[in-house]
Amino acid sequence: MKVLFSGSARALKFRWSTCCSDSRDRRCVERVKSFLLFFKLCGMFANEINKDRLKRCSRLFYGICIFWISVYFLYVCFLFYNYLTVDSITTRLTVDFLKHLIGYISLSVNVIAAYTSQNHFGKFFDRLDSYDYEVARMNEQRRDNLWIPWSAAFFMTIIVLLLLNVMVSETSVGILFYVVLSDISTMIMHIYGTLEKFLILYLMLERFKHINNKIASNVTWDEKERGSRTITVPRLKMLYSMLYDAQQAFNDIYKNSLLIWFASLMIHVLANIRVFREERPLIGCAFVGPSIMQLLILCAICHYTAGEANRIPCVLSEYMSSLANSGETMTKIDILTYFLHNRVSFEAAGFFTINLPLFHSIIAAITTYFMILI
Repeated sequence: MKVLFSGSARALKFRWSTCCSDSRDRRCVERVKSFLLFFKLCGMFANEINKDRLKRCSRLFYGICIFWISVYFLYVCFLFYNYLTVDSITTRLTVDFLKHLIGYISLSVNVIAAYTSQNHFGKFFDRLDSYDYEVARMNEQRRDNLWIPWSAAFFMTIIVLLLLNVMVSETSVGILFYVVLSDISTMIMHIYGTLEKFLILYLMLERFKHINNKIASNVTWDEKERGSRTITVPRLKMLYSMLYDAQQAFNDIYKNSLLIWFASLMIHVLANIRVFREERPLIGCAFVGPSIMQLLILCAICHYTAGEANRIPCVLSEYMSSLANSGETMTKIDILTYFLHNRVSFEAAGFFTINLPLFHSIIAAITTYFMILI
């Protein structure tokens, strides 16, 4: 695997304009720079962007990490103090405290992951740029349809504004106000954290789609053909290895934090369903809907990205009849075995695979709990 793209980093040192002279063909980091700067402000991204490339941030920017972790820690201490000083500790109060505790742990782990995985972020975007460079060399034009992430960002911002409106409309006083404030603030930060993961996975999804639609379906099986624009099997493997390596970088960054992230979203849903019994349905939707929406977004983008990546052997198999007929069955088996042994999947610390069947199971459990409670 390392041999396939050992020269990819060196290849990127050539002038990008030799193959990508149009302004729309800027490096991947530059195209999503606005998103990355916002995530950096939220403590979810740490790298510095220098001349369209990522590098480790200076010590000064570690202050952002310390700030957010301090905010989360102090709020947990505040809630814990009020939890211990109440007249009677009920089951409901305990569940609420655990909900906030897991939520802040989830956000803190996400911040720590961003600052301890800066090399992985650099590796991720480097592999995407390597893929774009090699594709441009083959005279294959492609571009990222960023209107989808921008639409998702707009939609999530609307939800954030609605949550803020709910918080303002709450007439609770005392500790209940701070509990509501904590509930909504953790939801908002989780929404933007989910948007970051969606953006990163969407960039991979676009490239896997490009492989299936433009590369794998046009592979030449004649080993005698040579040329910078010829799509051969070794070149297809090299392109796939770049995206596979990017996917591995994503797993290295988020494999542990995704487990706590899902746990936080789940406990928010289960703990807040009771709001439907106490408040108006609109208020209940405001406290439950965002968490379910995030679960759907994460499961869907992981499912479709993995599905698109693992569809490459199927696309190749449709054009391999000539190999089998010519007696080169072993060549066909070798190619398919390579892709089957390097399948793409997204897991939460190895406990479960993130895909749409997981979301179906979650919704079934939530629906059952809701019917029993109501």
